[in-house]
This record gives sequence, structure tokens and C-alpha cells, in this order.
Amino acid sequence: MFYITCAFGLGYLILYPGLGSFAGVLGWTSIKQLETEEQQAKDKYSSLYARYAELSIDEALGSNEEALKIGKHLYLTYCTGCHGSDAGGITGFPNLRDND
Repeated sequence: MFYITCAFGLGYLILYPGLGSFAGVLGWTSIKQLETEEQQAKDKYSSLYARYAELSIDEALGSNEEALKIGKHLYLTYCTGCHGSDAGGITGFPNLRDND
């Protein structure tokens, strides 16, 4: 088992970056992975958000239940951790319910 683990580790260090400035045979970088994932998300969701980009805030949110649901889910996914589920803020993070 020890030799298998050593062989796996050596193979991993040859394929991926991990030995100083050696970039690895595959040329993988976290920046390339991030750019690829961002492009995939843009391709997947751009049609969904495109219809809201052309509308004013009052038109998009004032009477559009679907847009409000999308906004709610986005807030719960990305903002709740810092601003709280009620948007009142927590220590070190601002209150989003006030007029500032």
C-alpha cells in the first residue's frame, strides 16, 4: 500500500503543479478552471438573466414574481452568510434593510 501511495503521489506531481515552478504536464491551473466554470455558468444562465437586464428595476421587480423568486434564491445562496437571513447584518457586515 505504501508503494502504491508513493506512485500515486509521484504521478500526481508530474501531472499537476506542485513542484515549485513546474506547471505539470497537463498545464492545469486554478485560474483556468475558474475561467472555464465561469464561462459554463454564463452559457447556462445568460438566457435566463438576459430578459431582466433590459428592464428597469421597477419593471423587473415591482410586479414580476419570477424575478423576485430568483432574487430570493440568489440572496439565500450568496448573501445570507454575512448579511443574515433577514438582511439585518451581523457583526462586521452592514444592514441591507436601511436607507444607506
